[in-house]
Amino acid sequence: MKTTKELIIADITAKVEAKLASQKIELSLVDDLKVSIGKVSSLNASVNAMSSNAEKTNKLFINALAQKEIILKNYNDNRKISENLNKELNLLFKTINTQAKDLGININELTVYKDFLKAKDDLRLSSDKTQASWNLVSKY
Repeated sequence: MKTTKELIIADITAKVEAKLASQKIELSLVDDLKVSIGKVSSLNASVNAMSSNAEKTNKLFINALAQKEIILKNYNDNRKISENLNKELNLLFKTINTQAKDLGININELTVYKDFLKAKDDLRLSSDKTQASWNLVSKY
């Protein structure tokens, strides 16, 4: 049989061990909490980076939309100018061709005819490029 002293020591030892075990549990929980707090900090850093990137992207989109409006205006202006120049070239050529025929001159031999054909080709290329430029950005 155990003596009173041994029973008291056993009781105190059990209480101390229980207290130490509870402190270990508490320390473990504190460590777990610190890990979770670290994860929150990491998440905040990721969210801040994403937010910064979103703001930069938003500015790019705003600038791109402004550029698209400028391109649309240029597209419409260039189409009108192109149409008017085409009418003007055709009218002037028709008049020159009529006058050349009246004078008995073959228009195909005149430098102005070659210049007219080049101008018409340049006008067509310009119109094609205008349309291609608009097609490139109009889908956005």
